[in-house]
Amino acid sequence: MRPYELTSSRVRHGLVAVTVMFCGVLLNVTTVLGIDPDRFYEPYKLRPDYQSPDVSVRPMPPYMVESDRVAKAFMDELVKSICAMRKNGQVKKSSQTAVPQAKALLDELKYLTERTLDRLGVDTEINESLSYLLFHSEQPTLTGMQNPFVRFTKEAVMDVKGLPFPVSRELALALKVNQSQDNSLAPKDVLKMALEVSGGDYPAATLLAHNFLKEITYSGRSRDEQSTFETIPGFAESDAAAKAANANRLKEYRTALRKTGFTVYPRGNGVVTIGMDPGALALAAKLKNMRVDGDSHIAGTRDPHFGDKIGPWYHAFGVLFLSTSAKGGRFTAKTWANVESLARHIPIFSSGPDYFKELFTNLAGEQSGAIIDCLDKVTDAPAQPIPCIPKKGATLYDENFCLKNPPTVTTPERRNPPPPPVQ
Repeated sequence: MRPYELTSSRVRHGLVAVTVMFCGVLLNVTTVLGIDPDRFYEPYKLRPDYQSPDVSVRPMPPYMVESDRVAKAFMDELVKSICAMRKNGQVKKSSQTAVPQAKALLDELKYLTERTLDRLGVDTEINESLSYLLFHSEQPTLTGMQNPFVRFTKEAVMDVKGLPFPVSRELALALKVNQSQDNSLAPKDVLKMALEVSGGDYPAATLLAHNFLKEITYSGRSRDEQSTFETIPGFAESDAAAKAANANRLKEYRTALRKTGFTVYPRGNGVVTIGMDPGALALAAKLKNMRVDGDSHIAGTRDPHFGDKIGPWYHAFGVLFLSTSAKGGRFTAKTWANVESLARHIPIFSSGPDYFKELFTNLAGEQSGAIIDCLDKVTDAPAQPIPCIPKKGATLYDENFCLKNPPTVTTPERRNPPPPPVQ
């Protein structure tokens, strides 16, 4: 098929691009005007079986009723955990971050260009927008290292005990999850690990959790693509000597990773990645399935999307990251969550309605403001004053009365008097 040949498939893809543009414009207009989208709709209530005041409408199935309780409980736990860590000094203010910032309107326009070129068959690897990472249904690895939000989590930047080479933030998180003794990790647990890896940087931790979870989600769905958490360039084989050197490097990497459950995958073009076999089942098994299981023999008690275990996780973390990275903050996140959920009810656009995923994503949007308040309204502990040790011969009227680097004063060890001699 020629790049610009007009086919029914490309017409459909064009309509998808227009829908994306519409959602982006809606996102930015509501943000600028300060219009609360909840005044107009709550997407997860568009389901025909949603509980309505109208008695003629069929009541909610039991799994939806239970999903409301479960989703709220997990989100409340997440918010309380973040606030507690902030009070303990384990999390920084939301503005103290190393993550690149995104301007919502410009980012949407960039994404529209990327998506349109992609759907027209133009061979391009731009994919640099945050929207491309959040919206596109693929592993972040496939989005590519040219995207700064992918590169931030997959580039080797830190050292981990036991490995002789630098690792990425994402690999460090994957190692933590894999080494956990808990096989029912909740979102608050994964975020805590991501915060430890990120040094208390909340925006970095939410982006890290999103990319990690999306990676294993799409790897698990396709089963033909490895979950990769670190991308390493510099493996070009220009001659025999370089080929031999690369073979030795790969051997060292594999030897060091042997006990971790991870390995190295050559990807071509002088690039290798560190990851896990297709599906990353060992990592997925560590995470709790938040969806309602119910009884398969009783209609309406089991979530019909129960098999999509991690989808709700990464969608929620994407919204939480957006609340700290885009102009408009908490309101942009809330609007984005609603627009994304609404798009699920547009047949040509998304993967279809999913009650729990929409509900949990919307709760993330609604609670993002409370989380930012916790991060930014708690003042850091004041610095302790340095004790003043007067300089020898100085008076109170001297400008430099105190020593700049006072010596550490140690208290002499107290010793008990010897016991009296035994008579």
